[in-house]
Amino acid sequence: GGQQQRVALARAMIRKPDVLLLDEPLANLDAKLRLEMRSEIRRIQRETGITAILVTHDQVEAMSMCDRIALMKEGRIVQLDTPEAMYSNPNTQFVAGFLGNPPISFLDVTATDELALGAGQSIAMPTGLKTTGDMVIGIRPEFFGPQHGTGLEGEVTFVEPQGREDLIDVRLDGGGEIRSIQPAGDTVTPGQRINWGVATDRILAFSRDGRRL
Repeated sequence: GGQQQRVALARAMIRKPDVLLLDEPLANLDAKLRLEMRSEIRRIQRETGITAILVTHDQVEAMSMCDRIALMKEGRIVQLDTPEAMYSNPNTQFVAGFLGNPPISFLDVTATDELALGAGQSIAMPTGLKTTGDMVIGIRPEFFGPQHGTGLEGEVTFVEPQGREDLIDVRLDGGGEIRSIQPAGDTVTPGQRINWGVATDRILAFSRDGRRL
């Protein structure tokens, strides 16, 4: 499969096209070959300077191979941006949920002078968020954990070792599930009670219909 993909790519590029169109080029490869071809296609594209348009359903491919991403929903482009900007500053809840692996966690909150989750738990109001009332907040796994202080209590429901890091799922006392990434080897086990904090400056806020606030 990898050799066939290389041959197909060479046949397309030997003509020195103005635009190279790639439709799911890595879809039928195993994980190791997919990683190798991802790097190889990106390297060749940069060395030749050929403009390439890549169609993919794999957000990791889009994030790692592209200078700009056009994210589509129901046949319409909902955001056109660099991978870094789209990840950190999504226009909608759909965009925030599509990008990121492990995915972002969404929680229903009520905003007054703080973000209330229920069961007496709350998060400090993010700087710059002026909207109050019911909303949805998004917290990426790297922004929830003991390194961000305390404030959210819950129970660890699942720990998935991933080599250098562990993926940890927590069921909050106030309702909702939230995910964290922590260095591998930390002594966290299913059933353990935790009290971890959130990087409030990295919280993403959305209206109930998915618009960015």
